[in-house]
Amino acid sequence: MSILDKAKARAATPTKTPNKSTTWHLAELDPLNGMLQDLVRLHAQAKQIEGQIEECKAALLVYGDQELVAACVAEGDLPPAPIKIQSVNGQGVSFVVQDRCAQASVSDDQVEELRKLLGEEKAESLLLEDTSFALNQQVLALPMVSTIVESHLERAVEELRGLIGEQADTLIVAKSRRGFVPGTLGRIGEICGRSKSRTASFLRIMASAATRFIKI
Repeated sequence: MSILDKAKARAATPTKTPNKSTTWHLAELDPLNGMLQDLVRLHAQAKQIEGQIEECKAALLVYGDQELVAACVAEGDLPPAPIKIQSVNGQGVSFVVQDRCAQASVSDDQVEELRKLLGEEKAESLLLEDTSFALNQQVLALPMVSTIVESHLERAVEELRGLIGEQADTLIVAKSRRGFVPGTLGRIGEICGRSKSRTASFLRIMASAATRFIKI
């Protein structure tokens, strides 16, 4: 099995990491107790409203799908966007249609249904398989690894020049960025010691590399 085949196989079976947790208990007289209770209560109310919204959206989506099919059959093409659904009193919502073929994956069941619907030849003409390979950044960050990998890639490109000419130089496509070494956040204690000010400053400097948010 080639190195690329091995990478592809690993992508099909992602590694599971054990779940860990930490709980911080508020003091009995801390005013944050009331705020936390309010937050949980308001969140529950918001979830109820969200459920009602989703129910309305689902009903309108069924209607929109029906109208979309009818329009495509009548016109032989998608109706011009933007598309709106409007009530008798003028209230309206958008019915959005987006082509996301470049992002969405197709399952075996979908392929089978497509073959039954259109025939195997037509179905296959509508499908493509695109596999992207990337080098493991944590492995590359180890001493000497990137140097060795780069030297092998350079020899491969040199050999390919004799086969496909200057196209060989475009074999490796790179997106350049500057970032923190993977795992930096997990080493914050080692890096900052027990200094609160240093730790706070370090987190601020890391910015989106150390994202923080509240979730209920």
